[in-house]
Amino acid sequence: MFSWLSAVICPAFRGKFASGQKPCLPATNSSPQLGGNRAENRADMPAKPSCLLLALCLAIASSVFAADAPEIHSAVDVFPQPLRTPPPEYPRKLQIKGITGMVVLELIVDDTGKVDSAAVVKSTEDDFNAPSLEAVKNWRFRPAQKDGHAVWVRLKLPLKFTPQT
Repeated sequence: MFSWLSAVICPAFRGKFASGQKPCLPATNSSPQLGGNRAENRADMPAKPSCLLLALCLAIASSVFAADAPEIHSAVDVFPQPLRTPPPEYPRKLQIKGITGMVVLELIVDDTGKVDSAAVVKSTEDDFNAPSLEAVKNWRFRPAQKDGHAVWVRLKLPLKFTPQT
């Protein structure tokens, strides 16, 4: 994992591990990547230039991605108001059996009112999860407001499934 990640993030690492060069990780008693000679694997040895380059690449990448990430609020002045919320499809086998249930979703709604992401927090029946996640992809809201501006918001939403008789 480490060699793949470092090769993708920092091109200077391509081929380093294939050629037998050891990664610059702190030594442990049972680390197979570092070999058996503890003296050559001491954590207090000076950092290799390739390790410093990796650290620089990671620092730059994290600052670039952090700058693009919007601030997601939990406390807002006005919560998102539903505009279009088609219901999730009831799983046929659960409906036939008369099984009721609930799925609690965590949604991130962007500043235009679209659902940016959704995740299942809790569910009484796993078969309700996929239809719930699929349904909220198409939901639209009037955006949340904070200090008079539309903002991204994180909220938890319970969806109850009750079979029609």
